[in-house]
Amino acid sequence: MPTPGDAGPLHAAPASQPKALLELTKSLQSELRRVGCGPTTISELWDSGAKEALAAFNRAAKSNFDDTAPTVEALLAVSKETDIICGIVCGKGTHVAKGQCIPIVCQAGESLNSSGACEKISPPVVKIVPPRKTKRALPPNRCLDVGGANFC
Repeated sequence: MPTPGDAGPLHAAPASQPKALLELTKSLQSELRRVGCGPTTISELWDSGAKEALAAFNRAAKSNFDDTAPTVEALLAVSKETDIICGIVCGKGTHVAKGQCIPIVCQAGESLNSSGACEKISPPVVKIVPPRKTKRALPPNRCLDVGGANFC
């Protein structure tokens, strides 16, 4: 059975991982979030968000923990931090205000795009199509004289 410090099969489904490793993963992610390094979501998987969070911690704390797997050593180091060292990491469509993540509100005439930024709403393109020319029907019971020929 792998110990919490082992890399182990971290990409497998949570049910196949030892409980201690799942708890270590969630605890380290929670601590990384507490010090402002992220990740935006906490789960039992050591995914790309968790790896980026530990890499951000390494840069801010000038440490060198392996970000490919959660370790007890990394958890202890992050737990010792008392301040926010990375700044707050907010998800798409949110920004930091008064020390927390809040939704971005766009001004009138703008909407939130797929990258989470406000952009002007383009007016809909109106295509004017000229009316179709139709054959004029003859009024009922009326004849038409064209060049001396009668058409009824």
